[in-house]
Parts: sequence; structure tokens; C-alpha cells
Amino acid sequence: MSDTFNPWLSLWTAPRATIRKLVDTDPSYMVLILALAIGAISGLQGVTELIVSGEISENQMMMKIVGALIGAVVFVLVLYLTGWLYSVVSKWLGGEAPARNLRTVAAWGNVPSLVAGILILICYTFVTKSTDMDAIELLVALITSFFGIWQLVILCKMIGEVNGFSAWKGLGVLIISVLLLLAAAVIIGLTIALLAGVLSLLA
Repeated sequence: MSDTFNPWLSLWTAPRATIRKLVDTDPSYMVLILALAIGAISGLQGVTELIVSGEISENQMMMKIVGALIGAVVFVLVLYLTGWLYSVVSKWLGGEAPARNLRTVAAWGNVPSLVAGILILICYTFVTKSTDMDAIELLVALITSFFGIWQLVILCKMIGEVNGFSAWKGLGVLIISVLLLLAAAVIIGLTIALLAGVLSLLA
């Protein structure tokens, strides 16, 4: 990477140019590290929210470590799944980007969620028994919404760039991918429920 190129900064204002530089030079640049970091922060955030809400009161540090580890592993798996799925759906819409490049998109395009997760964790460090939780929850919601919208724009533009089509088609790739994942989850859930019902009848 060039000394003057900093994807951490440029992705916020120039996502197309950023992803083009990444896939043209080194598509694997920091992809795995980002996936592990994003997953770990996400898992840690989930456990911390349960601790703040009072649902977890014992072994809090251990639960945070476990949450971070599980989150890291899960997001790496999600990265490869989404990279493959984005590639398949992109081809349906006329794109030609390989799964490798779309894994780069999935990693760097999720940097806003990494930043949001860190900011939310910082918010939770100030929670005490006298803290106004309504204010904290509002702040968390604002952070989540702000970075969530920005991330959506970045992902649409990055998907569009690596495929050579518009950001609107990039949005289409995201929507279709989500719908396919939801459909798969429903089918798997119904299949498990059906098998459980059959086994209970045979028992």
C-alpha cells in the first residue's frame, strides 16, 4: 500500500476510490484482522449490554471474553458467507466481481460498525447505579443509526464499484442477499421443527 493511501480515512468520504485501490493492489489487505476485530467488538458489545441491563451479574469478565471470542469466529464465517453470496447475487444483476473482492467489501464496508461498537462500549463504561439509562440508550440508538446509515451507503458504493455498476444496484445486491438469508433461516427452522415433531411421534 502507498504511504499516502489510508483506507481508514478515505472510506468515509471516497468509498469507491478506496475499494478500487484495495482490490487492485491487495484484496486481502487486513481483511481477516478486520473480521476478527469487528466480530470481537460485536460480541463484547452484546455481552456488555446484557451486563448493563442486569441479565448477567456473575463471571462478567469471563462472559466478555467468551462473547468476544465467539463474535470473532462467527464474523469470520459470516465474512466468507457474505462474500460468496454477494458474488452470486452480483452476477444475477450483471456484475462480475469475484468472491475475494466482495470479501474485501464485506470487511472494509463494516468499519463503521466497528467504530460504532467501540463508541457504544465507551458509553457503557460510564454507566453507574445513578446513571440515567434513558439518556444512555438514546445515545446508543443515535450512534447505531448514524453509523448504520453511513455503512449502508459505503457498502452500496463499494459493491457497485467492484462490479462496475451503480450504488443502487449495490443496494439491490444487499437486499436480495438479506432476503435469501432470511428465506434460508426460515427453511432451516421449519425443517428442524418438522424433524423434531417426527422424532417426538416416533418416540
